[in-house]
Amino acid sequence: QPKYFVRSSSKTAIRSAHDGREINSPIDTASQTSTYFKAEDSPMRLVHTTVDDFLCMPSVLPDIVLSWNEEITNVSGSMKIVSLHDCGYVEANGDCSSYPVWSLFAGTDDNADIKVELLPNRSYQAILRTGSLPSHKPGSSTIPLRSGKLYKLVVEESLFEDE
Repeated sequence: QPKYFVRSSSKTAIRSAHDGREINSPIDTASQTSTYFKAEDSPMRLVHTTVDDFLCMPSVLPDIVLSWNEEITNVSGSMKIVSLHDCGYVEANGDCSSYPVWSLFAGTDDNADIKVELLPNRSYQAILRTGSLPSHKPGSSTIPLRSGKLYKLVVEESLFEDE
């Protein structure tokens, strides 16, 4: 397995994330036999969504940006399911094992209920166009979600590909 080394051009090229101070000297891990990095395969994992930024879920679903721990190379060629689950009221500590409020096909195809886009300049992000739900579905501008309830959006795992 290959080893990867890090070399900085000067001591001012790298600063402490904690307090912004410069390091004492340039880094050259190739000259230090005990310091190197190895590439490890890791499963693709969702690390953030724009829904995480909401204190309360809006009654009309916006478009949702998904951020992954690695580059997304493709959206599956066949449409996959995205479903919205009603988890009950906040006070009841919602149970998300319910049947979905809706299950829709998502993909890049024109016939998809929810369009999916990869961001060309941010290859680790994708957008679910949930802000353009069919008007007869809860969460659309015609049928807002009920306030005070918890909802969970479930995306079929194989919708996004990383190789």
